Amino acid sequence: MKISDDISPLNCSPLNSEYLTLLQSDSSSAWVYSAMLTSFTALGGKLARIRINEGTGGCTISYVWQE
Repeated sequence: MKISDDISPLNCSPLNSEYLTLLQSDSSSAWVYSAMLTSFTALGGKLARIRINEGTGGCTISYVWQE
């Protein structure tokens, strides 16, 4: 997933300095992907909040939520 916001505060290494990674091997990946698409559509192009696994290569996504 490409990120257009400032990613310098992230404690991980994004792919190509702009992408977060959702691992298909993660048991919740289908739910996370669905939640991100729903949020993106419902909020006019804005994503839900995303929690990453800190210190990971590719900034792997742990979970998402909406406020």
